Amino acid sequence: PLSYEGIFELAKESNRLGIETFIVTNGDYVTKDNVELICDLFKRITFSCDSPSPYVNSESGRGVDNYNHILYLCHLINKVRPGHIVQINSVVTRANYGEQEHMLNAMRNDLILAGVERIKFFQFYAIRGAAKQRRNMLSITDEQFENLKKKQENKQEFFDVTFKDIKFLDRDCVISPKGALKESENYEDLTLINDITQVSSEELRD
Repeated sequence: PLSYEGIFELAKESNRLGIETFIVTNGDYVTKDNVELICDLFKRITFSCDSPSPYVNSESGRGVDNYNHILYLCHLINKVRPGHIVQINSVVTRANYGEQEHMLNAMRNDLILAGVERIKFFQFYAIRGAAKQRRNMLSITDEQFENLKKKQENKQEFFDVTFKDIKFLDRDCVISPKGALKESENYEDLTLINDITQVSSEELRD
C-alpha cells in the first residue's frame, strides 16, 4: 500500500471520517523518515514476515533480508511510539511449512522485545496475481494447516497466536485499484460492483 503515492492523504481522510485505519505492509517503504507519520495515521501496523530464515524468505519471494528489516522496523516503532499496536502476519506455504516453530521462537526471543505482541498464521490463498501463478508451488493442504494449529493448542505464550484458514479469507472483500468491489470464493474473484464511485452510499451498504 505504501507504494501508492496518495496513501497518506487517503489515511488522513479516513481518520477525519472516523474510520479506524490499519495497514499491512512488507516494510519496504517504511523508513526512519516516515515511521512517525505512519504511526500517527494507522492505528495498527502489520508486517508480513514468513520466516527468520533468509533462504525461506528468498524461496517465498519476500527477499533474503526480510526478517532483519522487519525486526529493525519493529524496534524503531517501539522507540518512537512505545506501545503502538504492531503485529506480524505469516503466510504458511509449502516453502516454509515446518518453519512455524522457528517463527514462534523469533517471537519469543526477538520480536516481543521489539513490542510485537501478536502473530497471525494464514493458510496460503492463491486468489490473484503472482500468488495465483505459483499456486501449485506454494499451496498446502487443509490437513497440514490443521496440524499446525493442533501443535500450538494449549501452549502458553506471552503473545497472542492466531491461525486463519481459507474459510476465513473467503469472507474478505477488496476494492481493486480501478474501484471494483470484489469478494473471493473457491479461489476465484467475484465482482460485486464494477465501480464503487458510481453508486450511492445506500446502494453500497445494501
